[in-house]
Amino acid sequence: MALPLALLAAALARVDLAAGARRLASAGPLALLALVPAGLVLAADALGWRRLLSPVRRRRVGLPRLFAARLCGEAVAQTLPSAGLAGEAASAWYLSRHAELTLGESIGSLAARRVRVAQGHGAVLLLAAAVGLNAPAVPGRFVALAAVAAALLLGTAGLGSLLLLSGAPFVRVREGLRQLPWEAARAWAGARFASLGVAQREASRSFVGPWRARAAASFCYALVFLVEVVDTWLLLRLVGAEVSFAQALAVEPLVSLLRAFAFFAPAGLGVQDLGYVTLFQAVGVPQLAAVGAGFVLLKRLRELVWTGLGWSVLVAAEARARPKDEGPNTQLEEEASSEAGAAEDPVRLRVAQPDHADASDRARVA
Repeated sequence: MALPLALLAAALARVDLAAGARRLASAGPLALLALVPAGLVLAADALGWRRLLSPVRRRRVGLPRLFAARLCGEAVAQTLPSAGLAGEAASAWYLSRHAELTLGESIGSLAARRVRVAQGHGAVLLLAAAVGLNAPAVPGRFVALAAVAAALLLGTAGLGSLLLLSGAPFVRVREGLRQLPWEAARAWAGARFASLGVAQREASRSFVGPWRARAAASFCYALVFLVEVVDTWLLLRLVGAEVSFAQALAVEPLVSLLRAFAFFAPAGLGVQDLGYVTLFQAVGVPQLAAVGAGFVLLKRLRELVWTGLGWSVLVAAEARARPKDEGPNTQLEEEASSEAGAAEDPVRLRVAQPDHADASDRARVA
C-alpha cells in the first residue's frame, strides 16, 4: 500500500482540493449525472456477458440478473487488490446461487469475458490513436503509445482465445490440483473437476459460435470502454472544463490500462488519480489545479456510491442464498451429469458400432 499512497500524495500535491470542491459544489444536482455512465458501463458489460452464454442459458438468465452479478463483481474488484479475479469470483458465485447457471458455466463464460475485455480495450485504443492523428490537442507520443498498447492488447486477446479453445488453462489447473500434497485437499479438488470440465467447454464454445454472436459480444465490450470515455468527458464538463471528446478519448483508455496494471492497489488508488492529473496536463486541460481536483473528487465519490450499492446487493444475496443441501453439492452433481452427457452422446454416435462387442468401452475411452 505504500506505493499507491505515495502516488496519491503526488497527485494531490499537483491539484487544489479546495478549488476542486468549490467546482464540485457549483455543479449542484447536475453532479448526479455522474452516476449514469457507470450504470451504462455495467449494462454493456452484462449484455456482452449474456452474448457469451449458450442460447439455452441465455433464455433462462435475464439481463437484470447478469447486471446484478457484474455490480457485485465490480464492488469486490474495487475493494480488493486482485487484478479483478476476486470480482470475477463474486460474479460467478452470485450467478451460481441465484440463477439457472452452474458454477462451471459461470467460470467458463467469465474466462471468455476476460478475453473480450482485452479485445474491446484494444479496439478503443486503436480508435484513440486514429482520432489523435487529426486532433492538434493530442500529443504525438499519445498516438504512438495508444497504437502500441492496442497492438499488445489485441495480440493478447488472440492468444487468450487460442488458449481457451484448446482448454489449456483448465487442463493446467486440473493437473495442479491433482498434485496437491494432502489427500483431503486432493479429494476436495476432485469434487470440483466436473466444474472445470464444464468451464472448459463453456469457454471454448463462445469462440466457435455464429460470427454474428461473436461480433455482438466484441462490440459490447468495445462499447464498455467507449462509454468510459464519455464518462470522463462528462465529468470534466461537470467540473467546468472545456474539453473536446478527442482529449477525453486520448486519456481514458490509457488510464484504464494503468489501472489494470496496478492490480496491487484497491480501486487503482493513487495510480488512477496521478494518471488522470498527468495526462490531463499533457493534453492541455485548462485550469488543471481546480479541474483535476474536482474530477478526482467526483469520480471517487461516484465509485463509492456504486461500490456501496454492489456490496449491499452481495450481502443481500448471501442472506437469500439457498440452503446448503441445495447449494454447491447439488450443482456439482448437475455439472458432472451435464459434462458426462455432453461428452458421451456425440462420441457414442461417432465411435460406437453395433457390430463391435466392445463398442461401449471404446466410446468411454474416446
